[in-house]
Amino acid sequence: MTFLYYTDCTPELGGDDSGGGGGSPSSATPPPPQCQPPGGGAVVVNNGLTRVTQPPPGGGDGGMPPPDPCPTQTVIVSQTDTTKDPCAQLAQLNALAINSIIADQNTQLAGYLQTSNLEHGFDKNLQNPTSVNGAYLPTSVLIAPASNPDGLNPPFNWDTNNGYTIGFTHNHPNGTGPSPADIFSMLTNSKDSRLTSADLSFYKANASVTVVTRDNNYVVTVNNWSALQTLYNQYLNSLQSDGTYGFDNTVISNTSKYNYEAAILSAFGGAINLYSNNGTPNSYYPLKVNSTNQISEVPCPTN
Repeated sequence: MTFLYYTDCTPELGGDDSGGGGGSPSSATPPPPQCQPPGGGAVVVNNGLTRVTQPPPGGGDGGMPPPDPCPTQTVIVSQTDTTKDPCAQLAQLNALAINSIIADQNTQLAGYLQTSNLEHGFDKNLQNPTSVNGAYLPTSVLIAPASNPDGLNPPFNWDTNNGYTIGFTHNHPNGTGPSPADIFSMLTNSKDSRLTSADLSFYKANASVTVVTRDNNYVVTVNNWSALQTLYNQYLNSLQSDGTYGFDNTVISNTSKYNYEAAILSAFGGAINLYSNNGTPNSYYPLKVNSTNQISEVPCPTN
């Protein structure tokens, strides 16, 4: 377990600054001055602690100077969602792949690859958010619009009627593995307001995205949620004037230099675990990339 330390503060309440006329001055003790909370927070980068602090809004326009920073106190937060052993997830992924409902979804998606250039997909919806090996609900096939054939946008459910979405499975007619948007969807879903603290812990422990291609099935899980958040911020900040994202463009560029698996792992580093089954439903293995962008299998114990 890793402990992250950061500072937090609460602005102290100021006095009533509404206008008023005349009257005798109050003899009460004046309220303490207002203070400016520091912006930003603590984020994890490469398993180290980096403090991100935004400067307080400054003057320069003739107005009043910004208030002094608030007093701070140290808060200890238990960080338990980092550094998941990729080999430890293999049994769960292989069991999920041969679940009757999930296996049927994968079979259908492989069939759609032969007949359509539109992405198709299914949500992975549990009947109860208690065990990833529990019962799954059949879900309707989702189809990307013809105007955006790669733009499948699956819904996120978290209720007794529709089930509890712990991921989604979809195909990629273009043959590539999981896209940055696929991976970041796990992060955005984790922020759904319907998730209680216990739900969030369960979701983070079991969230995955599966991509079916003609040659491989890929599964992505999150290894470090804090690192993934940092990358997502970079992704959002890389928006170009033409509507594309520089983050995506880098992955595409690196694909032409290496291959897609290496490009994704190089872009996401230790934030994710990437698995392939090379077309065999219950034989996933984790992938790793070395310093020269060569892909290999992570050696895992056989028992």
